[in-house]
Amino acid sequence: MKLIGALLLPLFIPGAVFAHGDGFTFEQQVGAYFVDIGYDDDTPAPGMPVRFDFSLSESDASGLPRDVAFESAWVRIETAEGRTVFATGIHSPHLGQPTLLYAFPLSGSYTISVRFEGETGQLAEIEMPFTVQPLQGSFLNLQNVFLLAGGLLFAWSPSETA
Repeated sequence: MKLIGALLLPLFIPGAVFAHGDGFTFEQQVGAYFVDIGYDDDTPAPGMPVRFDFSLSESDASGLPRDVAFESAWVRIETAEGRTVFATGIHSPHLGQPTLLYAFPLSGSYTISVRFEGETGQLAEIEMPFTVQPLQGSFLNLQNVFLLAGGLLFAWSPSETA
């Protein structure tokens, strides 16, 4: 039974693993820097996690983009009324991009503010509008049915201890 649950799991991983490559992006030039925020769902619903990836680049002497190393990205999410619902600092890893997984509590308009900081202080700061759609349809869509079935199979499978 655990094998069936394990076989169902990959159905849900590709969207999270390859979110930026297959997802959506918000890009903005800020002085010499180019800010790129990737996200995996352009129509998120309340309570459904959205993955955000943060990158910063600048043009080299030949005009080609090159990644800029930064120490951290400070992220703040505010409602349209200006109420902060989430704020955090994200350390920049040595490999890959800083990532944030966040489930918006309610539908509506939000502003995501991101400030990139390096050894010498602030490098770039942007604000990105983001809309969370009202929850539509049933919770029992196909992906949730598979997730629920896999979890139940995994949880109720007999123990393999002797």
